[in-house]
Amino acid sequence: MQKSANITFLNRKVCDLITYHRLDVRANRYFNFSGSRLSLFLELRNLYNRKNVRAYEFSLRVFPSGAFIADRFEDHWLPLLPSIGISYEF
Repeated sequence: MQKSANITFLNRKVCDLITYHRLDVRANRYFNFSGSRLSLFLELRNLYNRKNVRAYEFSLRVFPSGAFIADRFEDHWLPLLPSIGISYEF
């Protein structure tokens, strides 16, 4: 007895990523000294914490009947990412 499988290919649009956008802001404060400069900064990446899709991962589930289902999972970029820093130039 030979088993056969019907394969339905996904539409190419299933793999297209949604529009990517984010808002980054940075504030610097400089302090000048004789011959040197101190810089303090605060930076916020992805200010409005949008879930930007980085990639899709697919998983194939096969059932004993021979039927199968392809599941799609989203992999996201980083959420809101605050950072602070200091630099000294001489």
